[in-house]
Amino acid sequence: MLLVGVVIIIVFFSLIRIYLKFKKKYKYWEKRGVKVIQPIFPFGNVLSIFTKKIGITQCILEWYESLDAKVIGLYAIDDPILLVKDPDIMKNILVKDFNHFTDRGVYIDKREPTAGHLWKLPGPKWKPLRTKMSPCFSIKKLKMIFSNLLHVGKEMGKSLEDECKKTEGIINVEKLCQCFTVDIVSSSIFGVETNSFLDKDNMYLKMEKELVKSDSRIRMIKAALQIIVPNFFDIFSFIKFETVKQSALSFVYEMVRTVIEFREKTGTVRNDIMQLLIQLKNGRKVDDNDDECETSGGSEICLTMDEVVAQAYTYFFVGSETASSALAMLVYECALNKQIQYQLQDDIDNGLATSEGKITYEAILEMKYLNMVISGLHWDAKYYPNPSKFDPGRFSKENSSKRHPCVYLPFGEGPRNCIGKRLGYFMLAVGTINIFKKFRVSVCERTEAPEINPLAYTIKLSKPLFLKISPRENEEN
Repeated sequence: MLLVGVVIIIVFFSLIRIYLKFKKKYKYWEKRGVKVIQPIFPFGNVLSIFTKKIGITQCILEWYESLDAKVIGLYAIDDPILLVKDPDIMKNILVKDFNHFTDRGVYIDKREPTAGHLWKLPGPKWKPLRTKMSPCFSIKKLKMIFSNLLHVGKEMGKSLEDECKKTEGIINVEKLCQCFTVDIVSSSIFGVETNSFLDKDNMYLKMEKELVKSDSRIRMIKAALQIIVPNFFDIFSFIKFETVKQSALSFVYEMVRTVIEFREKTGTVRNDIMQLLIQLKNGRKVDDNDDECETSGGSEICLTMDEVVAQAYTYFFVGSETASSALAMLVYECALNKQIQYQLQDDIDNGLATSEGKITYEAILEMKYLNMVISGLHWDAKYYPNPSKFDPGRFSKENSSKRHPCVYLPFGEGPRNCIGKRLGYFMLAVGTINIFKKFRVSVCERTEAPEINPLAYTIKLSKPLFLKISPRENEEN
């Protein structure tokens, strides 16, 4: 009994010591005059991640809306974190003082091949890889793979024509957009034509769904902790946490290996991102000024096989899911707002008229209203009054010039902005054009208001989105 009593006393005083240590740390922001959302021992401000059925994006939104301040002090367990709301401070962090904020600060499991992708890497490792990769996503290289986008867009148009006849125009738009973006990403990265519109059981489409599957609270919690409490994984590094889907990773790894072996053996060259990654793997610099790639003088330019896989994995995941959700929501908003849809179609018609009906890179740049429609929504009423309203006019050149540039960050800002932002934009543009140049979109009896999956890592619809799509020539002007 005496031993038990001693153990209880030791545990009690240990807990008191830990509590006092936490309380001291919870004074960090207060001492610096920063407004704070009061932490709860021992979770800090992240308890809702464990107790509520919400993901990291909803959690951050709750923090953002809780206080009217330029910055908000928070605690991830006992680590101080700062939520920045002021655009001038954002600009300083992302651009002016970037050299002091080069890291993402997220957890990196060095045992996994995906540890080498750009989004996660800390500054010293990120910079040389970004330098290597940037030419792969230049305007010149985008034009090189633009034909892939056009081909998939054309296939989507054919699929819509067939589906309109079979289903009387009632289309699952979410699935349509998934097929579109998966086909673009698989052809642009791997050089593989999957044609998901005809083969809805192909492995690329299955792996995309597996990658973004978000019905597991455990997976959501792990994803959130990687971002806001990376030290948690460092402390328990002796435990193997699955931070990526191993089945999907194995699929991408095998596909990359197969493509590289085939091309190097046969001398096959394609206009896609994989070809550029192969050049970097083999020590050849991707030169944005010349068609040919020069041999680099040193081995530091070479990508390892794991680095190639990491980039391919990330582009496959990020490129397909984010674009498909954005495109689906764009189509839905245009179905609700007919006047916006008609104005968008006029803009598309006028733009195509200047290029003899062909979708060209230059024609897309001339479609100003298309750009406004793609720009979508931001939610802070301080900068976007009535933010839940779909109002492309917010993003006219005149209105955009009145706002601080850092209140619109769809692709980030500064040196660590999204490397694939041009490709992402043109994916949306080509998809939008191929839908609205030939079809009208409207709600129907099967249409339900979209709901965002609260557990999703990215913005993802929680259920199918059905809309009625009909050929434009069937309607009266």
